[in-house]
Amino acid sequence: MDETLIHAKPSHQIQDGWGDFKIHLKDDDGEDMVFEVKNRPYLIDFLEKASQLFEVCVFTAAERSYAEAIVNNFDPHRKYVSHLLTREQCFNSNGFLVKDLRII
Repeated sequence: MDETLIHAKPSHQIQDGWGDFKIHLKDDDGEDMVFEVKNRPYLIDFLEKASQLFEVCVFTAAERSYAEAIVNNFDPHRKYVSHLLTREQCFNSNGFLVKDLRII
């Protein structure tokens, strides 16, 4: 998802208004985190066409709350994205989160 469908940065690292939308989350300590998110050009056009031909699955190593907040923004009614796989579906290999495509 990150770097492919969207680009996100913590709001404190950029000027306000850089992204297409913001997401607000809490970290493990309950502290507020705000991310500015920019959709890649033609994201919706791509998803619309891809979903007509394929079952679209977004797979990210990010936490579910982060991924859901982003996908819910560009596809709130899940017209395009059929499945969302997140960190919980990854496994740890020598300190790296790996997306195991065998689950698909």
